[in-house]
Amino acid sequence: MHVEPKRNSHASLMGDYLPLKPFIPSPLDPHLIEAITYIGSGGHSRVFRVNIQGNTYALKLFLFTNPLAYNTVSRGRHSESTLRAHYDPFYAECRAYASIIANGLNGTFAPSCHGSITINSAFELMLGQLNPEYGDWERQPGQDNEYVRGILTDFFDGVELAGVKLTREIVDGVRGGIEKMNKIGIAHGDVFSKNILVSIDGRVVWIDFSASWTLPHIVGDVKYQNLLRANRRSVEWMFHILSLVGFIVPMSQSRIFPKCHQLMHVEHISSPTTSPAPSLITLSYHHRHTRMFTMGGTSTFSAAISGVLRLTKNIPLQTRSYND
Repeated sequence: MHVEPKRNSHASLMGDYLPLKPFIPSPLDPHLIEAITYIGSGGHSRVFRVNIQGNTYALKLFLFTNPLAYNTVSRGRHSESTLRAHYDPFYAECRAYASIIANGLNGTFAPSCHGSITINSAFELMLGQLNPEYGDWERQPGQDNEYVRGILTDFFDGVELAGVKLTREIVDGVRGGIEKMNKIGIAHGDVFSKNILVSIDGRVVWIDFSASWTLPHIVGDVKYQNLLRANRRSVEWMFHILSLVGFIVPMSQSRIFPKCHQLMHVEHISSPTTSPAPSLITLSYHHRHTRMFTMGGTSTFSAAISGVLRLTKNIPLQTRSYND
């Protein structure tokens, strides 16, 4: 008979710092999973497509974060639990989705969120059997009794922004999404085209709020407003960079540098018979590990280049269709 070890729930550890309601049942038992497929991973999470009781979800499970990685400027002025609540990627995403839900926007500019979730040891064991790497969640000292934490959203069947031919509706959808999140006190903080998905019918959603700042936040108003402005600039730079490599449409309506498209003639790049430009591929490789933000700082231009070109590194510089 399997005996589940006694573990603390993240809700009891964080108290008021976890505004996102848990998905029921939590912890999630592997016997409830009808199918599971690995989708991908980032620096601090792994994402799976799961079927639960006939419904298809995206299950994002978070690695444990070393407290030393939290904002060093705020260290000493706040308790570790407060720093964790604002800077831990899991809690950052929880706070963002809680704000989205509280403002009646669940399922609009981001996939519908069904709550936070934990997985039990049997679930961890099952994932480890799928792939040994999935059995290591990088628990830090003192975290041995904590469940692996996650967030459950609707599975969104879409393509990354860099992989579609943009239309005015898609461009407006991207801008509209970031404006909506800004109005409800969310600064995304990780504006890369990989975090913007487009469905086959043109619906746009933003994903990955693990680097976001959601008000109220201990970072302070000045740094928060700086991040908002940087987010907006980065969105516009994405459109400009995509236009230069032959992906996008009308630059005449762009807000920043409306004549930017005149800097490069791209017809030879967008030809289906032309190989990718070596200079762009080299640039994407050298910038692929560049991070967009440091706490309170930005590097908008390099962020736009690294965020877009690293995603197009292996994509022929021509318009892709959903049937490619």
